[in-house]
Amino acid sequence: MRRFIKRFRGWTLSRLKHAKKKARWAVRNLVNGVRIKTELSTGTFPSADLTRYERSVCSQNGEDGILEAIFTVIGTTNKYFVEFGVGSGRSCNSARLAGRYGWTGLWMDGKAGPSRGPLAVYREFITAENITPLLEKYGVPESFDLLSIDIDGSDYWVWKAITKHRPRVVVIEYNASVPPTESRVIEYDPEFRWP
Repeated sequence: MRRFIKRFRGWTLSRLKHAKKKARWAVRNLVNGVRIKTELSTGTFPSADLTRYERSVCSQNGEDGILEAIFTVIGTTNKYFVEFGVGSGRSCNSARLAGRYGWTGLWMDGKAGPSRGPLAVYREFITAENITPLLEKYGVPESFDLLSIDIDGSDYWVWKAITKHRPRVVVIEYNASVPPTESRVIEYDPEFRWP
């Protein structure tokens, strides 16, 4: 019985800790959602500090709110996005744009399984050599609103290889443990795969 009580107590404390973390994110999302609507509708957008608008609904690190703030200020042209490294499409930077705001676009992932988002996820291994042919294969317009790159390693090199297409806003994953005063990039390897 004591063993059961000890296990139950540990499980309960773990669940409470998890619930507390979720509650903090929920409050942050609510506050930043109100901030976006208030500041942007009154024209008081302090663009130097985009972290003020972080809000995670489908994204991992607050990109949902930041993208909403950016596009509220600059507007949209065709509401088209390209995102690669989306997994199943459930938790990525463009999922909320597609699901809530009616955007269309292209999702690709090298390990794509069944899509759990509003769009199909195409299984494509992205390299600097094949990115332009892939964008052409799927009929991506030369100018579009959002490009999001999260391919764990070759992000910079793939971004550098995109010369024909012109996204208005670009989100690229980076390693936050590298200080902003340092410029680093991994050596390019078209066969690189994150472990």
